[in-house]
Amino acid sequence: MAPSRVLVVDDQPAQLHFIRRSLEEHWPGCVVDTARNTHEGLSCLGQAAYDLMLTDYDLKDGTGLQLAQVAHGVLPSMPIVMLTAMPRESIGHKLRRARDGICLLLHKPVDLVLLLQHLETLVANEERSQIYD
Repeated sequence: MAPSRVLVVDDQPAQLHFIRRSLEEHWPGCVVDTARNTHEGLSCLGQAAYDLMLTDYDLKDGTGLQLAQVAHGVLPSMPIVMLTAMPRESIGHKLRRARDGICLLLHKPVDLVLLLQHLETLVANEERSQIYD
């Protein structure tokens, strides 16, 4: 089952382009919207319903965790994937406390095959309460 609409938030244009292109190729017909910061991400969330969101943790105007908390309030059933270049020790405990829709934590650079495998599992699975490290 492919999602019909995905939001990707990252302040690195190359990362945004790579993930967007990869998702569009993997799921033809899927609309992939992109945002470069939390402000743009919140704007997108106010304009469309998403099946899935991927966000970088460290954004220029806030954190992906802050964005995830708002997104979870707006779309509580939407799985959220957190991407980060930060060490697992410095971010994992924050996500375990938050749990606001965050189903998956992946470290950059993103392994595309692993990312797509995890995303397939997330969109097919109704049980999303666990954070995977």
